[in-house]
Amino acid sequence: MNAKTKKLLLVILVVFYVVSPADFAAGPFDDIVVMLLGMLANGKLKKGA
Repeated sequence: MNAKTKKLLLVILVVFYVVSPADFAAGPFDDIVVMLLGMLANGKLKKGA
């Protein structure tokens, strides 16, 4: 699996989690954490790590 495929899969999973009704915590807090982790992982994929 190349970096472009991993990046696309990561984006799809983050969007799916944010729009899904199942949450780990009430409110937008867990959604924000997941988006931040997704952005960090995306940055690592851009660098090729």
